[in-house]
Amino acid sequence: MKDIYFNLAFHISPEKKNNVMIHWHIEVYPQISNWSGFERAFGVYMNNVSPEHAAEVLRSSCRKELAESLGVK
Repeated sequence: MKDIYFNLAFHISPEKKNNVMIHWHIEVYPQISNWSGFERAFGVYMNNVSPEHAAEVLRSSCRKELAESLGVK
């Protein structure tokens, strides 16, 4: 059996400050996708594409789409 990789996410409930008890739990996520533990725990997606690369891809796609709609090859 190969090594199993997983992420841990620690959640603490926002209980009242004067309460001596703290509610918390740990969530365990196997790594079966590109989502990291941070992304799963906080519900956000971290973009690993540079703004320059994203702009170039968008620019190229827009030019291609415009050329096709105008009938330019």
